[in-house]
Amino acid sequence: MQSKLLVGGRTIQDHTTEQEKELERKKKQLAEQRKLERKMQQELMQREESTNVAQDSYSSLRQEVDDKTKKLKKIYSKMLQVKTEIDDMRLENTKEREKLELMQMEMTRELKFKTTIIENFVPNADLKKLEDRLVYDEESETYSIRPISLNNK
Repeated sequence: MQSKLLVGGRTIQDHTTEQEKELERKKKQLAEQRKLERKMQQELMQREESTNVAQDSYSSLRQEVDDKTKKLKKIYSKMLQVKTEIDDMRLENTKEREKLELMQMEMTRELKFKTTIIENFVPNADLKKLEDRLVYDEESETYSIRPISLNNK
């Protein structure tokens, strides 16, 4: 009865659902507007930077050379910094890849060893019984073995 309370010919639940949808729509509009504002701010900064470069007027050739040398040194240091970061990332990725390759080789070796033991020392009937008792848990992504029940020997 309480859920059927009417507000302007609609139930409260319908009204609430409609308000939630409107709120989500407003949030999306606000996010889009913020994104547009950031984009416009970046464009404005780029334009200001390009006009600053274009409007630099120098009283002498020497002053222009000095200023451009400073800018060149600044950009060159940024480039060296980025190069160093790239080299560090490459080294880190190489180490990680080598570590993963080593793990893969060890796991493959262990799997081959265990497979050889099973094939040569475990009877097929016992292996089938064991496989029938295996249960896979999707949450933990592991297998577990159900206990042997006395009825199903």
